[in-house]
Amino acid sequence: MKRLVLIGVAVVALKCVVAAAAGSAGAHASCGATQTASTAEPARAEAIAIDGSLSTGSPNLRREYRQAALAEVEAVANEQAAVRVVVFGASGVGARVIFVGSFVPVSTVYAFNLAARNRLLCLAKRALASAFIGQTRRAGTDVAGAIAEQAAWAQAEVRPHGKVSLLAITDGCEAPAPSGANAHLTDVCGDLRKGRTPAWILSRHRREFSLGDGRGVRLTMEGVGVGKDQSTASTLRAEQLVAFWRLACRRSRWACDIRSAFS
Repeated sequence: MKRLVLIGVAVVALKCVVAAAAGSAGAHASCGATQTASTAEPARAEAIAIDGSLSTGSPNLRREYRQAALAEVEAVANEQAAVRVVVFGASGVGARVIFVGSFVPVSTVYAFNLAARNRLLCLAKRALASAFIGQTRRAGTDVAGAIAEQAAWAQAEVRPHGKVSLLAITDGCEAPAPSGANAHLTDVCGDLRKGRTPAWILSRHRREFSLGDGRGVRLTMEGVGVGKDQSTASTLRAEQLVAFWRLACRRSRWACDIRSAFS
C-alpha cells in the first residue's frame, strides 16, 4: 500500500497543517502568533481518521464526528503528543489531511507552551469545522485502507518504543468505488444484509482486511453501525458490523476497541 506523502508542510505552532478550507492567513492569525516548531520526537502519536463518504453524509452524524475528533485532539494535547486528522472516502491512501500538530513542549516557560497549545487547539477546531467542505460525493469507503495508512504514519512519527493509537470514526461500511483502483473493495454492509457472516466475508477477502503491522498500535473505532439515516437504524446490523471489525482486528493481531457509541 502506498504511503501518503505530504509535500510542502508549513511549519506553524509546534508543526501544524490546516486545510485551505480552514481559512486564509488572517484566519490563522486569529488563533495567535506562529510559534517555534518542536523537533523532538513525541512519546505518543495518534492518528484520527474521519469517514467522509456518502454513507455518513447527514449533518447530525457529521456533527457527532467533529465532536468526537475534537475531544480526541484535546486528549492528545493533554498528553503532549502528536496528532494527525484526515478525512477519507473511497481511498484510504488518498485521505485528505486537514490537521497535523505536535503538542510536545518546546520551552521551559509554561506560559509559552500554553500559548502554543491553545493556538494548535484553535487551528484544530477551525480545521474540523470545515472538515467536510468540498468532500467528494463519490461512492465508496476504504475503511481498512484508511486504518492501515494512518497507523503507518503514527508509527513513523513516534520515537522508538513510543505509544501509537488510532481513532477511526466511521459507520464501518467498507464499500467499492464506482471505478478506479478501489472498485474491487468489498461491500461489507451489502454482504451482511445477504446473511453472510463476518467470518465468511473475511475468509474470502483476507488481503483487503489485513490491517498491516499492528505492533504497539491501539485502534479505537467509534460510530460503527451508525449510518446517516437514523430512521432505518438496526441494532442487529450494528452488532454485526462491530463483530466484523473485532474479528478483522483479531486476525491482524491488533489491540482494538470497536463500538457504536461516541466517546
